[in-house]
Amino acid sequence: MGKFFKSILDRTRYVETLKLANLPESQDRIENLQELVNAAAEAEERGITLAEFLDHAALVSDSDAYDEDARVTLMTLHSAKGLEFNVVFLVGLEEGLFPHKLTLDEEAGIEEERRLCYVGMTRARDRLVLSWAQQRRAYGRDSYEASRRSRFLDEVPHELVEPLSGNAFSAKARTTWENAVNSVAGAERFLHERGRGTGSPVRFGGKGSSQPSRRWKLGSKVRHPKYGIGTVLGCEEDGEDTKLTISFPGYGAKKLLERYAALEKL
Repeated sequence: MGKFFKSILDRTRYVETLKLANLPESQDRIENLQELVNAAAEAEERGITLAEFLDHAALVSDSDAYDEDARVTLMTLHSAKGLEFNVVFLVGLEEGLFPHKLTLDEEAGIEEERRLCYVGMTRARDRLVLSWAQQRRAYGRDSYEASRRSRFLDEVPHELVEPLSGNAFSAKARTTWENAVNSVAGAERFLHERGRGTGSPVRFGGKGSSQPSRRWKLGSKVRHPKYGIGTVLGCEEDGEDTKLTISFPGYGAKKLLERYAALEKL
């Protein structure tokens, strides 16, 4: 899917047109197009179809009204001005991203980015979590590249920082993960450890009947054209809306819409 969007940009030569225009907003538009390619590629890796990706993209708008009752709100730092939240996650604190690469050679630009960072930090009432990625695929690149942590992180007084252990977020070793869920007994143990026994039907937030789909049973083996053979862990909805949670060796758990996934029951 990422290649599809790349081919459109190449054939239309829209990026070249923006570069030749050399307008103040040209670089922002180019980066937005590159991030669209990245988002499409990552969506494809998660098993999302082109139709689903476009439907989701069409629903996203920066002009959407802020909902005070929302459990989670995703917004830019500029949009957050004047607002407060009990917990704030400020992500992407990396050199070239925040502060932005276009400001690195200008002291005035760095200072403006620093003020913007301060705005983001002070949105938190109770807890502020700052994070950065050691590797990132950005600006239309095909591979991940190493990142450098933002200078703003080092400017926070050490006595105010409580480091989070990386072990809390690391995934299990691949062999352990596969052995844990790629068998009926392993799937039962996987669900039981997360508070779901197998004595009741497995439904991950589904509507309607409390009975799981008869076609898809816990522990069933299926074959996906991209991910290979996997194990069914859960089932939501019914009919054309049926969604399956399937564990694939090497890929982890994927949530797929049955009518688009081209699954073969084994």
